[in-house]
Amino acid sequence: MIQRAGRATWLFQQQPSVIGYASVVGKKETEGPLGEGFDRVIPDSYNGCDTYEEAEARMQRSALRLAAAKCNLEAKDIDCVFAGDLLNQCIGSSFGLKNLGIPYLGQYAACATMAQSLMTAAMMVESGAVKTAACVTSSHFCAAERQYRFPLEYGSVRTPTAQWTVTGAGGCVLQRASEPLRVAAATVGKITDLEMTDPNNMGAAMAPAAAETILRFFSDTGSAPDEYDRVFRRRFWLRLLRFGALFRNLQQPARRKVQKYPLCRHGSAAQHDLSPAEQNDPGDSPSRKLPRGVRASATPALCFLQRILQLFASCHFELAAGEFATANSRELPFGHCSE
Repeated sequence: MIQRAGRATWLFQQQPSVIGYASVVGKKETEGPLGEGFDRVIPDSYNGCDTYEEAEARMQRSALRLAAAKCNLEAKDIDCVFAGDLLNQCIGSSFGLKNLGIPYLGQYAACATMAQSLMTAAMMVESGAVKTAACVTSSHFCAAERQYRFPLEYGSVRTPTAQWTVTGAGGCVLQRASEPLRVAAATVGKITDLEMTDPNNMGAAMAPAAAETILRFFSDTGSAPDEYDRVFRRRFWLRLLRFGALFRNLQQPARRKVQKYPLCRHGSAAQHDLSPAEQNDPGDSPSRKLPRGVRASATPALCFLQRILQLFASCHFELAAGEFATANSRELPFGHCSE
């Protein structure tokens, strides 16, 4: 039975268990702190295929097969698979899983695809609609760069705020069982758009929605951060603080002829981003306009950020060395997260 708490938080009474899980990653992912924990590493970016998209589809298929094998299941034992990726029409999932013959529900939620898949699969298992459900998602750095920014062959220079999309795939299998890893609750996030327009700074665009969802989860469930062993969003807090600093910079008056706003259409504030009238403006005029691509939303954004920090301050959190520690000096461990 599913119990509703708040507007969009669901509590699972049976708490569907993750009975099997697996991951397939690229070479760069093994160089991080989680490098020893992955199940399989592909030999190169092509993964034995002709294109990056085919390589991603193959990774996703391998991740699902490995996850099922860990719990002694085959494709025919899975009632439904919830899968997605970052590509158009989710071709990484549809082409990767088409030969497995599993009823398929495509998912797309960008970086939240696995969370959405887990939530949807848990609902299906909890309700009894399916006995065994699988979730799988993937991304590929080379394919994502072509999809969202520029093909690598173009040779464009990466900006300091550009994230490095993970080359990897992860899969898991859910059932009603007594395994220790369970889905106990889920909160659906809202669209929180502060009109960030820089495609190379995805972290700043996602941070407000992530903060709103986490805070609403605590509110709906009546819990607090120090009740959890781990919160897997290590880089999020620093991005949130940088996000506030960015908007503070937007509010500062310019002192040079070329405006130095940190955010504009192409992630720079070069002279060509200003109209002729703006270029002739000495910069100290009160009528100074923002470069094209920058929205006049600095004040609401700062208020939103300040409210978030106030709420976390009420939970007795202190900022120290880029991470948060509880007031009783017991460090709260945060997991690693790559974009």
